[in-house]
Amino acid sequence: MTSLAHTTFSADAGYYGEVRPSLVALLPEKPRAVLDVGCGRGGHLKICRERGAERLAGIELRADVADALRAEGWAEVLAGSVEDQDLSRFEGAFDLIIASFVLEHVADPWTVLARLKTLLAPGGRLIGALPNVRYWRVALPLLVTGDWTYVEEGVMDRTHLRFFTRRTMRDLFAATGFACETLQPICGGRLATLANRLTAGAASGLLAWGYDFVLKAE
Repeated sequence: MTSLAHTTFSADAGYYGEVRPSLVALLPEKPRAVLDVGCGRGGHLKICRERGAERLAGIELRADVADALRAEGWAEVLAGSVEDQDLSRFEGAFDLIIASFVLEHVADPWTVLARLKTLLAPGGRLIGALPNVRYWRVALPLLVTGDWTYVEEGVMDRTHLRFFTRRTMRDLFAATGFACETLQPICGGRLATLANRLTAGAASGLLAWGYDFVLKAE
């Protein structure tokens, strides 16, 4: 079973071109070879190219989005789910893999992470992000009214197949042989950000709608 595409969005929609500053801040200054899983229109890959990366590859679920990126001259862009790709030719090839808001869309994120680990060169990193299902805008309606409603975007995106909290994210990383070097909350709005800082991160389980992470293969 593979993940579902956002068929209601056009290939030119901002959804596919998003570049997140918090993730960009985690990118190395001089990456050598980069694979972006769920690359969309290549926003993060283009930043890596500007930083001097010599090899840039991507995997994009939607064929029309991948075609649009290839039309711009990006040769190593694969179309389809990461779960269905033959990635053997990439073993040990990358010092950086990006998987931003991808693992919640696949049926077996444990197997996907284990496969991606084999594509990392010694000392390589995997960076990305996952939504936090314990976010108060999800948890409170569930506890109070029993509401669990899927929407077009966000934590309750209708295409999400797996759900994680901060603790189960760490469990996922550990189970697939990664050491988690960074797990930082993504908070929406100044008030949530301030409250998280004032509690030294203790409130992030409820205030963060997601977490950025940096992983190293053990």
